[in-house]
Amino acid sequence: MSICFKHNTASQSEILHHLQRVSSAFVQDLSQRVSLEEYSLKLFSLAEREEAWLENELIGLVAYYINRDTQKAFITNVSVDLKCQNRGVATKLIGKATDFSSEKSMKMISLEVACDENLLNFYTKLGFIVNRKNTNFIELNKYLSPVVAIRCTVFNHEPYLRDCLEGFVMQQTNFPFVAIVHDDASTEGSVAIIREYEEKYPDIIKPIYETENQYSKHDGSLGRIMSAAIEATGAKYVAMCEGDDYWTDPLKLQRQVDFMEADSNYSMCTENSLVVFSDGLSRDFSDANTRDVTMEELLFVRQFHTSSVLMRASLFSCINKLDGPKFDTFIWAFMAQHGKVHYENIISSVYRRGPGITETDKVRWAYLVETYNNNMYDKLNIPHYIIKKRNKTQVVDCFNGFLAAKEQKKYKIALDLLIKCFKYDAKFFLKSYVFLNVFCRYKSIKNKIKQIIKK
Repeated sequence: MSICFKHNTASQSEILHHLQRVSSAFVQDLSQRVSLEEYSLKLFSLAEREEAWLENELIGLVAYYINRDTQKAFITNVSVDLKCQNRGVATKLIGKATDFSSEKSMKMISLEVACDENLLNFYTKLGFIVNRKNTNFIELNKYLSPVVAIRCTVFNHEPYLRDCLEGFVMQQTNFPFVAIVHDDASTEGSVAIIREYEEKYPDIIKPIYETENQYSKHDGSLGRIMSAAIEATGAKYVAMCEGDDYWTDPLKLQRQVDFMEADSNYSMCTENSLVVFSDGLSRDFSDANTRDVTMEELLFVRQFHTSSVLMRASLFSCINKLDGPKFDTFIWAFMAQHGKVHYENIISSVYRRGPGITETDKVRWAYLVETYNNNMYDKLNIPHYIIKKRNKTQVVDCFNGFLAAKEQKKYKIALDLLIKCFKYDAKFFLKSYVFLNVFCRYKSIKNKIKQIIKK
């Protein structure tokens, strides 16, 4: 006769009779630890049960509790009749419990077992990892969904992409993670590289291939596609790394997840990066010490690079529901409003930096930053004193845009950007640019007069 598997069909008496038969097979006799009658009633009334039946006899039982608040399942009983052991019954039952828990949106399934090497080897082969261990018991966990989803956008990054993907797959963690790698219709060899890594690491690399460039639409399409993909993973945390940057520390994700798990008051944690320029020179992104970063600091000067962050997915999904354009600083400010932000002075990633913004882009950038900032101030209710200080950076962008527009003989745009310089902080603009420019010109003329006199 073959063994059949069922869900929640056994009566209390059938559960009790099964427990009585297998009690002595436990490392410590089950009947010496609990009242079998009370325990069988509890399993019948409160637990989900995966059952193995041979003819009309219950010969295998995995019982577990579903906690929808914590999104965790806990296995309280695994037992198989001696006559049916070594037939894969326990493996099949635990697999069914795992599948059912996953269907109920559980993030993890756990159990405690006695400190026994054979038991530990058995559960390790099923994907469980040791969470806690003492002299009597071992607590084991199995994640049912990725703990981290990495957001990676790619467009014509062929020369750098292998470094980026290698940085993902080399991560050493005790939890599963995935990388959502979005190719935005690259026109060179990026897609072939992504397919290669997808084939080699199918559990990690989860690609999205576009036939039409989404970023160029400027309608939020790229953000919506990536957000939907990340939410679909069920991950607890989100990390970021664009296709031309890369991670250098194999313990980056594990270290950051451990930090976030230890204190729920933190919404995001970050680390230092190495900035590598196109001419081969490099420098540390920041020279700051390890500390918590305030909202004020985040909005005045860039404190860390995007490739270094790990944030709570629940908050990240809230950001994506807000209207309007968003950029990195918007995300950091939102995170700082909903928790603490921690910076660790450990270099764990590389930020590749090109020659900088072109003259044409400087004009567009001045207007783009203005749009981004206005949306951030509107959506996040940024304090006025912070906006006032931040306006100084807006003056810098507008003045650079003014010079670029003037050089391109776009005088109407140049005038508009010049007016914006006065609008955002006239005093700062006059002091930093106008007076300084006049002084420099005066000094230059004075030197020329001196040279003429000497002649």
